[in-house]
Amino acid sequence: VYWPSFVAGAAEPGSPQQQTAIVHTILALASSTVPAFIFSSLLNEKRQFRAVDIQNATLAGGVAIGTVANMAIQPVGAVAVGCVASIVSTYGFNVIQPKLEALGVHDTCGIHNLHAMPSIVGAICSIIACAITAGDDEKLQENSLWQTDNTKSADQWWRQLVGMFAVLAFAIITGL
Repeated sequence: VYWPSFVAGAAEPGSPQQQTAIVHTILALASSTVPAFIFSSLLNEKRQFRAVDIQNATLAGGVAIGTVANMAIQPVGAVAVGCVASIVSTYGFNVIQPKLEALGVHDTCGIHNLHAMPSIVGAICSIIACAITAGDDEKLQENSLWQTDNTKSADQWWRQLVGMFAVLAFAIITGL
């Protein structure tokens, strides 16, 4: 219920950026629930719903949309982000986590599956959204919090890419 305030809190109250971010966040959160149920039962050996999968994967849409919520994406884009993040999160809990545990890496809180993997989905979506709107500086300017007057949209996609790798490197190094 409060997740949209995390995502849209930096925007000016009542602004189009804030309204867009709130709607996209709600859509991503809502759309992440159905795949969570489907893939929870498909990926586990007993073909039953697992509460840990569903509980976390339903939030994965909110994590992933955080990067692109105020960008010039259509509502269907927010739904797609939520669905993909949910599937990736559920896959992480059922397939990747047991493999990591076999290697001696224990993620007792599911941070990797709930935050790390969906955030990479969101970062990739931000790169795609910036690449699609490249050259349309007016549209990008009106729908973005981070766009400045001296940054052109043609440059933004690679800035998102570099930012994703910088954060990923920092997380891995500090995690080790």
